[in-house]
Amino acid sequence: MDGFMNPQKNIGLKQPDKQWSFVESALVARHAPEVGPHPIHIKCPSCGKSITTRVEAETYSKTHFCAAALVMTIVCCPLACLVYLLDTWKRKHHYCTNCKNYLGTYDG
Repeated sequence: MDGFMNPQKNIGLKQPDKQWSFVESALVARHAPEVGPHPIHIKCPSCGKSITTRVEAETYSKTHFCAAALVMTIVCCPLACLVYLLDTWKRKHHYCTNCKNYLGTYDG
């Protein structure tokens, strides 16, 4: 039991030499491609394929603000639902059609 508590007393076990090993790592900065409201043709930085992006529209604070502004005006109140039907006031997320990787967002 004494050898268990004091590793220097273990007979037959050699202590490894203290050596420092360094692992090198590199961060690769990728610039997000310039995206707009419509699909774009680019080379995907993830898979390297030449693709046309897939665009998904999402409502966000600007969409809700425009709808609220239209509701507060009596004349345009019936038009408030158009803000949610049209993609004009929505955020556009671009994805690779090959590897499904996220490429960027347009906040139009």
